[in-house]
Amino acid sequence: DQTGFRTEAGAVLGEYQNNAYSSFATLDRKIREVAWTRHTYRHSTIGFEADVRAMPEGYAYSLEFYRRFYRPENVVLVIAGDFDWDEAERLVRAHYADWAPGYRAPDVPAEPEQTAPRIAEVSYDGRTLPILSVNWKGPAWSATDRQAVATELLGEVAFGSNSDLYRRLVLEERKVQFLQAGFGLSRDPDLVGVTTMVTDPSDVDAVREEILRTVERFRTEPVDAAVLDRTKRNARYGFLMGLETAQNVAFSLIPFIINTGELESVEAYYRTLDSVTPGDIMEAANRFLVPERLVQVTLTQAEGVS
Repeated sequence: DQTGFRTEAGAVLGEYQNNAYSSFATLDRKIREVAWTRHTYRHSTIGFEADVRAMPEGYAYSLEFYRRFYRPENVVLVIAGDFDWDEAERLVRAHYADWAPGYRAPDVPAEPEQTAPRIAEVSYDGRTLPILSVNWKGPAWSATDRQAVATELLGEVAFGSNSDLYRRLVLEERKVQFLQAGFGLSRDPDLVGVTTMVTDPSDVDAVREEILRTVERFRTEPVDAAVLDRTKRNARYGFLMGLETAQNVAFSLIPFIINTGELESVEAYYRTLDSVTPGDIMEAANRFLVPERLVQVTLTQAEGVS
């Protein structure tokens, strides 16, 4: 009822506020603000703070939201493990058979093509080491597009834990606290990139240049075939090793099913992955990791914060 809804909406605001003002949440909001002008990726899943604050008054809207999205055409049900199919089907029919169809997909506005670098800085009113996030507008997820899969592999060979840059900045020189590659793709074209926390504030510019030089290297030199082969094998066997429990099987398959509506895309994806060549990696770097697609945000501690 409306009273219960107000209580729960207030609880959501509390959850939002628990995390909204951390350094990483502040950085994420700025990245989204800089990167997107029209697409709904401009906000996180929970939404803008103003909308969360207004939600206790949104009871009527919540009912409309439920009626629109909670429809059988918009459901993915994954059942994994040693179960009796007939009994599972009986339960599914018992609980879902009376759901009426009528889903209307939202009209997600397309993001205009980015044509120049976008660079911003954030002053954070709290204690933090500098955080540098260097991103580019990437491709949409696809099980069969070699450029898309090559982009995911590029992130691993360029910035992953076995990369030259990771070994130098994290392990040898210790200029950064961590180096995290984020090259997982989304249904619509999203950002791909790398985030790092710099140990000495005076090294921020140098670390940024190291990242950009690494990108330039992969744009001009083919990746070593042996390195690429190891990266592909690690990706394939990492996926297989993640299928040890029924829950892990379900969670591993959900992204494939949501994006394509079928299980066959798992095999299609890894066939595409196996076919990626050093030339494909270089082509992906030259197509996506280019200055006009750059979205770069640096977060630093505000002056006077002790």
